[in-house]
Amino acid sequence: MGAHRGLWSFTGIHYFIKIPVVAFTGGVGSYVLIHQILAWTNYPRSMYILTAVFLFVLMSVNRGGVRLFRQWFQGLGQHGTPVVIVGAGRAGEMLVRDMRHNAHYTYNPVAFIDPDPSKQGSTIHGIRVAGDYRAFADVIAKGGPAVMTLPGMIASPGGLPIVSDGKIIGAVGVSGVTGDQDEQCAKAGISSM
Repeated sequence: MGAHRGLWSFTGIHYFIKIPVVAFTGGVGSYVLIHQILAWTNYPRSMYILTAVFLFVLMSVNRGGVRLFRQWFQGLGQHGTPVVIVGAGRAGEMLVRDMRHNAHYTYNPVAFIDPDPSKQGSTIHGIRVAGDYRAFADVIAKGGPAVMTLPGMIASPGGLPIVSDGKIIGAVGVSGVTGDQDEQCAKAGISSM
């Protein structure tokens, strides 16, 4: 079934779906071996159920326990540089997951910034989606984090992409007043082109 081949650092929900199947197969296999093939009829039937239960518990602790201990141990005393991730989609989630599982990263993600209103206020891996780029200044003011942007994302108000035929061909950046006013000026500049 391959449950023994996976690496502990990549253990996920798919292993915890495989483990009950392996445990049940072990319980049935021990029943077939002891009761049917060896014909030991005095062997208590409750032992087959206990075999499956112990297999499940021990395999779960073996896989999940090592991973949980490793994550806990890596997080001790490691705060790293706070970063804001611009983009709360698949790529942002994968970036945070990689940061959390890789001890070589010295970054601590503190917030997501995403223009999608349906994502705002939610959390990804325990990290809050603070809002769109208008919330960016507030997030920066709280912790002074660095910024990590993902493709197609703009991190500051007043900066807008110039899109032609579905492709970004440039950008307009305006600064000097509030973020909303900067954005209005940038929109006016793009519309006059």
